[in-house]
Amino acid sequence: MKKAQKHFVNQDYIDFCHANGFLTAKLRKPSTTADTMAKYLLGTDLVDEPHTALEDARDYEAPILSALLSTLSRKKLLAL
Repeated sequence: MKKAQKHFVNQDYIDFCHANGFLTAKLRKPSTTADTMAKYLLGTDLVDEPHTALEDARDYEAPILSALLSTLSRKKLLAL
């Protein structure tokens, strides 16, 4: 997730979070959870993350990794 946060958190992501209310409760900063990043990549109609191992990995974390690997080589990803 740290690699995804470094790669995807840009002005477009920040604008997406503000437009859709994906902000932290206390400081009102853009959320950088797997749930929010998956919704950024796959669309806001994605159901909220159920926090069960299989669904988290399959439906949220794998698409994030896939998006990273589609834009970065493994070498560049490891260097982030």
